[in-house]
Amino acid sequence: MDYIEVGKIVNTHALKGEVKIKSFTSFNRFKEENILYLGDDKILVKVKKHRKDESFDYCIFYDYEDINLILPYKNKSLYIKESDLEDLNEDEYYVKDLIGKKVYNEAKNYIGIVKYVSEYPANYMLEVEKENKKLVLIPFRKEFVISVSDDIIIHEIEGLV
Repeated sequence: MDYIEVGKIVNTHALKGEVKIKSFTSFNRFKEENILYLGDDKILVKVKKHRKDESFDYCIFYDYEDINLILPYKNKSLYIKESDLEDLNEDEYYVKDLIGKKVYNEAKNYIGIVKYVSEYPANYMLEVEKENKKLVLIPFRKEFVISVSDDIIIHEIEGLV
């Protein structure tokens, strides 16, 4: 069975087992009653309480309502089953499907490979590793990304890469 990483517990918060989560998804995977899988062993957990601020999600899981029970899972990832992925609209992509794609400009010149996708307040950024191992950031916006298929074609402007 395949699992998709959707977040990481970055810290505990208070004594009642609440955890601070860095989300890797734009879907609300942490709402109450959702099922997640915790850590390397993919332990099934169910969200009891959820709240969100500008940067992080905060959750309490059933059966982990004590800091001493959840503390061993600090810095551990949270997953969903791949079969639980939702269908996307046209021109929407899962991060997992973008990582590893080759990036070319309109003239078919090779730029590099997508290593990571970062979320910034204005938009998502493709972190592309060039052949010289330098990373460049390319805004994942229709003004720059022309097409996504087996490869990604970008509109390259001066200074972008």
